[in-house]
Amino acid sequence: MIKITLLILGVLLGPGYYIYITFFTGQVLHSIPLAPAQDGFQPASFSVETKSDPIRIVLQVSTEHAPIVQTTPPKLSYRVTVTRQNHQPQSYPVQLNALLATDRELKDFNESITTLPVNEATHYTVSVQQTEPSQMHATKATLIVRERVSSPNMGAVWAGVALLAAGILLLLA
Repeated sequence: MIKITLLILGVLLGPGYYIYITFFTGQVLHSIPLAPAQDGFQPASFSVETKSDPIRIVLQVSTEHAPIVQTTPPKLSYRVTVTRQNHQPQSYPVQLNALLATDRELKDFNESITTLPVNEATHYTVSVQQTEPSQMHATKATLIVRERVSSPNMGAVWAGVALLAAGILLLLA
């Protein structure tokens, strides 16, 4: 019984808590469909007010790939560049990894790009550029901007991971 309890608490405090805080706190401020462009997507722009502090930028991508002969699943790599009005651009690498190489696969990804403070009303431009050729391609992409988000307490996440590991070790013993 304690093994199962440790596993459940570990999943809830570790990955469950982290995913909830990262993708579900705050409210959606903007949901911007990204139009395809050569080697990525056309840039998207949005404005934010100080009442939105802090914001989180999330990239949602639907992908597909045909069956592949090789054993290494395909990946799709992007560089996401966030430019705040009158500031230097900041770039973030994003890598989307398929699970299987041998089957045709449709997969949806949610990638948290960054969390940014909003000290003043400002304007952002986000560009998404593919950085290397891939056998996987995007069928749809959306830029989500969430406002008034929370950041995960990493102490709680690591405590959850420790509980999960303890539960697994007790199950194997």
